[in-house]
Amino acid sequence: MIICTDHHYRDSKGHYTYNPEDTDAIWRITERAVRSTLPNYDVLVLVVGLPGSGKNTWLVDHAKDRRLYVDATFSRAEWRKPFVQTAKDLGKPVIAVWVDTPLEQCLAQNSERDPDRRIPEERYDGWWASLMESPPSTSEGFDAAWRITSHDNVGMECHEVPAYDGAQGTQDPSARRDDLLLYP
Repeated sequence: MIICTDHHYRDSKGHYTYNPEDTDAIWRITERAVRSTLPNYDVLVLVVGLPGSGKNTWLVDHAKDRRLYVDATFSRAEWRKPFVQTAKDLGKPVIAVWVDTPLEQCLAQNSERDPDRRIPEERYDGWWASLMESPPSTSEGFDAAWRITSHDNVGMECHEVPAYDGAQGTQDPSARRDDLLLYP
């Protein structure tokens, strides 16, 4: 199952209406949905990345049964923390999958979206800065953290993300995995 925060930004007619003032309420709704749904699944997977990064594409290719996926920007550790804690409280493993796509590519893909699905470009700078400052890592309590890189849509590569120590370049490309079969 996939829970996507985007669905909560739709009006009564189904049109996408991004409003930053709604963000806190939408995170609370998403947290409650995960808490009530996760007991029926084996693993929680947070799919992290900017809008237009390829999270949906990755999910189409890699989503597996018995895993609950949450598709959101998750650009700040503080936004990921309640989901990690929920998984721990329920005794479930939790994995971060960071779809790390260059900012310019995300902006280009955003500009190609239907007008009612476009995110204002000024939002991207803050999200990008937050992700660069604190990318998801096992130091947050994740049982595994993976960084999926995609450049110019030339395929995706998966790398394990070691515990983040605050230094740039801590992701180890030698830890490449072709699939995320961490938990059957």
